[in-house]
Amino acid sequence: MLQFKKVYTILTCLMLFVFVTGCLNTERHAGNFVQNTEFHLLQSYRVGEINLTGMRWIEQSSGDILEYTAYRLDHEIEGRGFTFSENNADFIVRAEWNKALRVSLKAVSPFGNVPELHGHDEKDTRPRVMCSLTIELYDPKKDQIFWRAHMPNCVDVLELREDVIFKAIEYSLRAFPARIELDRSLPNIQ
Repeated sequence: MLQFKKVYTILTCLMLFVFVTGCLNTERHAGNFVQNTEFHLLQSYRVGEINLTGMRWIEQSSGDILEYTAYRLDHEIEGRGFTFSENNADFIVRAEWNKALRVSLKAVSPFGNVPELHGHDEKDTRPRVMCSLTIELYDPKKDQIFWRAHMPNCVDVLELREDVIFKAIEYSLRAFPARIELDRSLPNIQ
């Protein structure tokens, strides 16, 4: 009887361990849905405002950053099957680059698994000017944001160039799903 209790305890612990570790998701995504939305109805988009906030931006480079960001957002959203519509878009894509001074990178940089975005050595703790990227998808009919990605301190401002902007936007939108194609031959359950 004592042996049965030991085996039962070991099996229970093992099953609990398997259950808990099986529910863990180790892959991190920068974005997620923040509101309920009828995603299957979303077919078209347009790129809205792209803001540069925080510390003062140099005019010459700010135009390039805005242009690269708009281009890459178009590319990423169209790559997921959505069509561009200037006047009648189902959702609007907005982006914001925020430039700020960061004194300690170790405490605030959660994207250590994407070193190519950082442009710096993680062990270097000197103060740096870093950029954070926020991308929001906005439903103009409901007047609400339904999806958001925020990457704090993702790029050193000295490394903010075309390819790094592209990688940061691509990483931010990684969790955003492709357009759902409805099958008209299926019955409507509503």
